[in-house]
Amino acid sequence: MMSDYFDTNREPLGMILRKHRKENGYTQQRIADYLGLDRSTYAKYESSRKPELDIIIQLSALYGISVDDLLGDYSEEAVKGKSVKPFAKASSPENSDGSRLTRDEMKLLALFRKSIRKNDILGYAHRIASEDTKASEKNEDN
Repeated sequence: MMSDYFDTNREPLGMILRKHRKENGYTQQRIADYLGLDRSTYAKYESSRKPELDIIIQLSALYGISVDDLLGDYSEEAVKGKSVKPFAKASSPENSDGSRLTRDEMKLLALFRKSIRKNDILGYAHRIASEDTKASEKNEDN
């Protein structure tokens, strides 16, 4: 059964979340604030409760890893003879110049995806970019 595989052949998600949080020097409160949750809710994710998919996606963006890497070992050897097929390893999104997104850019993207005020955010970003362009042009003239 698929649930048997997830329960027995991989490190528990809570342990994986705790490991990444500690490796990055974050507190549970800081992660909870990033996700817009109470600290106690996030603490449950590290102990027993399974987070929703949108939380998993935000955490993978925060840590700069794929969702597959966050969820565990899906290599062909690990799933051999199981009813689970390995996923293609996701790469982090790219900027328009072909470079990988930085951690801050991925955090901004995760926050943008979570926001219900996307048009306000886009308008603000356009204004900032326009001001930056004008300031840059002014500096070039000097």
